[in-house]
Amino acid sequence: MVVKVSDFSLEQTLESGQCFRYERRDDGYLLIAGSRPLFASQEGERLLLSCSESEYNRFWRDYFDLARDYAGLKRHLASCDETMARAVELGGGISASFGRTRGRHSAPSSSPSATTSPASRAS
Repeated sequence: MVVKVSDFSLEQTLESGQCFRYERRDDGYLLIAGSRPLFASQEGERLLLSCSESEYNRFWRDYFDLARDYAGLKRHLASCDETMARAVELGGGISASFGRTRGRHSAPSSSPSATTSPASRAS
């Protein structure tokens, strides 16, 4: 399965400390979420996933939070102050709500002002 992504880095997302069950390979990553194994790699804006379109829509799209408008979120955060602008520059490809699964949290919002952090959702 090939997914067109922008403002997303598989490497930054997996290696940011949000995922614990993955192994880096020469040609991508092998990861496990629950009982679901996945091989994933990225070539620019092409995310290559070893799953069917149905499995992607049912689980992996939400797991990687790929429906969120990260370009809009990055613009909003970068406009807050210099510290946030630098954070966006350094980690701009990290999926902020990594690991969400359908039904556990509300659906992704494309509005940066409606975005909440995982910590604020837990309270």
